[in-house]
This record gives sequence, C-alpha cells and structure tokens, in this order.
Amino acid sequence: MKHVLLLLSLLTLLACSGQPVRPPPMTEAMYPWALRTPAALGKNFLWQQRLTARVGQQSNSLQVAVQKQGDTLTMVGLTPFNTKAFVLTQTGDAIEFKKFVDRDLPFPPRYVLIDFQRTWLALGVPTLGALSEAGNPPEEAKEIITLDGEVLTQRVQGGKLVERSFARQSGDKPGEAAALTIRYSGYRADGLPGKIVLTNKWFGYELEIETLAAQPLP
Repeated sequence: MKHVLLLLSLLTLLACSGQPVRPPPMTEAMYPWALRTPAALGKNFLWQQRLTARVGQQSNSLQVAVQKQGDTLTMVGLTPFNTKAFVLTQTGDAIEFKKFVDRDLPFPPRYVLIDFQRTWLALGVPTLGALSEAGNPPEEAKEIITLDGEVLTQRVQGGKLVERSFARQSGDKPGEAAALTIRYSGYRADGLPGKIVLTNKWFGYELEIETLAAQPLP
C-alpha cells in the first residue's frame, strides 16, 4: 500500500516470524485501484528504506531497495540475514514477483504496488515535489478528490504533504474515519519524507516506512 504495502508487511511476518500469519484468501477485487504504470511516478530514483510492519500483536522489519527507471519499478526486500526475501517488478502494465522464502502468499503482489502508488503518486495539488514536475505546493491546503471510486482527502502544512486518507465512495459508513490513512513527517533535505506511517483498517495492518538513503537516477 505500500511503502506502505500489505504484501511487504505480511511477507515480512511470513518470512521472519516463528508464528506464521494466516489471513483469509484475498483477491484483486478486494482492493480496487486503477494501477498506473511506473512512468507516472515521474523522476527516476533509487531509495533504501526500512519497513516495520505490524499485524495484530506481531511486528517485524526488513530493508528494501526501490528503484524507478523509466517505466520500470523494482523492489528488492532483504531478510534479517541479508538474503533476498522477494523481488517485485512492474514494467508498464506487467507485474512479476519472485519470492525466496518457503511460504505461499494468500494475496496478489499487485497489493504492494497499490499501497506504493497511494503513498507516492503526486495526486491533485503538487504535494510531492521530489516526484512531481508540477511545481511547488501551497503553504496550507486541504483537498478532497474523487479518485478510482474512492474519496481522497489530503492536507498540506508548511508547504509539505502531511496526510492522505482514503475512503470508499460506497461501503464505508457515512461519517466514519477513513479506512486507509497515510501520515508523512520528518522531511529530509532532498524533499522526501523521512518517516511515513500507513494504517489500513480495511485489512488490519500498519506499515512504518523510513527512508535511509535516496539518490536521483538519470
């Protein structure tokens, strides 16, 4: 989600925890989103990030390298033993996933890309200047957008994106807090948020994302 990312959170627990997590089977229809191609992310980059996933009372961390080059996005996750846990690649509309742990996954790899795009795409006002060519965001703003059958509310403070929340146009109770919330804080000198916390009440997980290193790519 994503990043942010149900696949990453559960894969971390499946790969590294002594007590495997067994969520109910999940399908693509359960997590709708019009997946964009990686080119929509804008500039090329290479990030090193630490993900801490929490599902119920269990939590675990792993490091991930994320590279966007042209219309290809590649994520490589490492176990605590510094071996590969997975490689996820999206090239255009095509998705390829390879796992290197002896566990089956009950959900589509597409979920991780959805959370990543929810977190990092420049949506509406140009709030993610590091990834967007659109210019500088306003100092203070609140924006509500209807997007892919959901209502996106995002807030900018001090010229920085501080929160995004998503609620379904149908299915969520009126007046209920948004089912998926992403909070951004600790902005780095390069314009990227140093810490992101994604809370997904639809599926009951939280993902904390820390950007450890980042560099632009040609």
